[in-house]
Amino acid sequence: MGLAFSESGDPSGLPVLFLHGFMGSALDWSEIMTMLADYRCIAIDLPGHGDGSSREFNGRWDIESTAKACIQVLDRLSIERCILVGYSMGGRLGLYLALNYPQRFQGAILESASPGLRKATEREERIQLDESRAFRIEKVGMSSFLQEWYSMPLFAQTLSQEQIADLVERRKDNLPSSLARSLREMGTGRQPSLWHKLSDNNVPLFLFVGEKDGKFREISGQMLQNVKIDVIILPGCGHNCHFENPTLYCKHLSEVLENIAS
Repeated sequence: MGLAFSESGDPSGLPVLFLHGFMGSALDWSEIMTMLADYRCIAIDLPGHGDGSSREFNGRWDIESTAKACIQVLDRLSIERCILVGYSMGGRLGLYLALNYPQRFQGAILESASPGLRKATEREERIQLDESRAFRIEKVGMSSFLQEWYSMPLFAQTLSQEQIADLVERRKDNLPSSLARSLREMGTGRQPSLWHKLSDNNVPLFLFVGEKDGKFREISGQMLQNVKIDVIILPGCGHNCHFENPTLYCKHLSEVLENIAS
């Protein structure tokens, strides 16, 4: 069985594929997809996520295999080309898809995403960190892990307590074993570095970065040195822009979609 997905919008509209972040699901994009009623919107549950077949996806969960599974979803829907939108983990996957399956994508919008870690030593350190986090999920369960996760500066500095409570509520039904496996097989440390492939890219790339997300603003500056990419800074936002301010996010997203489609 393949990856689970949901659809909304105009079936005859330009297809837009949405990829969520770690611990998310296709439902994370529902508000954005509702605002894009003129497009054919497809959101995928990545392996280990959601409450459908993707939770127990039968196959490897690494980025290469997951990319192939996403292409199979497009094939099942008879979509030859689409525009891709990916957040965080979904953004890393989205960049991999754009670089390895360029014929399938008119453009890619990557939110708070990176081409991975450049050095083998950095990747090894991140593998160890992801392993410790995977073990932690299995040991303490979802509620405790979610509180720890959203206390990280990446989120805590820009999200209100109400927003964090909302995210915890959305994420608490995830299966600890599935998320642990996702970290072990598709964490940042396991992702092959894509920096060396950026110069060969021929898919229009757009990078959405929150104004208050210093780490990923720095990464966006480094990417600008390697590839032609449009960087859109979203004022007042942190790492999870589409959740923090969906109206602002969709305004910029609509402009980029129109730009790519024209």
